[in-house]
Amino acid sequence: MMHRRLTSFLVAAIIMLPLSARTASDFFINAPASVIPLLDKNTRLDMIDYFTGGLSTASRNVLNGNSRILINENNKIEIALSRESTLQIAVVELKKDTILAVIETVNIPVADSSLRFYNSDWVPLPQQAPQLTVVDFVASDKKAQANALLMPRMAFVKIDYNPNSGVFSFINTTADYYTDKDRPEGLELMRPHIDMIFDGKKLLETKPTKGK
Repeated sequence: MMHRRLTSFLVAAIIMLPLSARTASDFFINAPASVIPLLDKNTRLDMIDYFTGGLSTASRNVLNGNSRILINENNKIEIALSRESTLQIAVVELKKDTILAVIETVNIPVADSSLRFYNSDWVPLPQQAPQLTVVDFVASDKKAQANALLMPRMAFVKIDYNPNSGVFSFINTTADYYTDKDRPEGLELMRPHIDMIFDGKKLLETKPTKGK
């Protein structure tokens, strides 16, 4: 009973915090079930305690699988929901607003991510991540068209957020789908990643770093 009272007190205290003081773990704890259906609020609080205490203890999710926190920083928290999937919640601080980015990555057959945006009250935003194709990862469309028969049929993309730079990296994981025997020659034409910054309205590609 005491644990439940403390949990309720902590949740209420977190809700009352100003946005500037709320961290990614605060938003993780208070995310609605529609965003994190596998973990109830008490389980999330336990996971924070385990991570803060330096424990590798896993927590049971609603499907009786194991979940644990991998990274917990002020503006980013990453959770291993299961052996096959991870979830990132990023606090993207803009000039006039705070946006939440939720990145879910499934590792079957290879790492591939989805990205959704919410406001600070967990209301979904209309902005969507671009659906990158093989052509997007080739520096020149003409080069991709000229080598169309050698290119992979689809691209697999893992998304990662860097809270220090505010950059979303769309990492090309397409090569992991193939074995050495069936590896398309056109893979060599694809960039390893595409970096983007969210300006509040859409994701804009940053200028490639020299040599990347």
